[in-house]
Amino acid sequence: MSKSCCGDVAIEALVIVCHAVNILCDITITTLRYTPESSIAIIASNVCIKSITVDRMVMILAMAKASHDYGDALSKCILFYEGQRSGKLPRSQRLKWRNDSALHDGSDIKMDMVGGYYDAGDNVKFHFPMAFTTTMLAWSVVEFGDLMGPELQLAFEAIKWGADYFLNATNGVPTLL
Repeated sequence: MSKSCCGDVAIEALVIVCHAVNILCDITITTLRYTPESSIAIIASNVCIKSITVDRMVMILAMAKASHDYGDALSKCILFYEGQRSGKLPRSQRLKWRNDSALHDGSDIKMDMVGGYYDAGDNVKFHFPMAFTTTMLAWSVVEFGDLMGPELQLAFEAIKWGADYFLNATNGVPTLL
């Protein structure tokens, strides 16, 4: 990062801009340049995106931040887990267009592999990504469960769905666990 002027306000604005561009545009910032006229040139992947005044960027960020509904985003994330469920679906399944699927998984090798989550909307279950996402969801509940409101119970159900699958899939094979 290079700067041609300095000060606490400019540094705070830089931090705000970095976070905003990363969050709103999903762009990794490689360079930010200050000019004496209090404008910031945002450079990502060696392409100048915009030169904008700090005041205008703060105003844009305030409006953008106010328009985010994190409760709705959390609800949709948990709903996504429900949409990826495999096996005999519970009556509490909110996506009514989804039906039971893969009810005989593992029967060809004499293992009960029914349940778990599909990977990325297809009909394949990959254990490492499923274990990772279930673990991350569990850690999210540990860290932020008190902020999840009504979604907390749904998050618990999503964690249980993945954990039950792994326990069931390794049942009777002690060397796998």
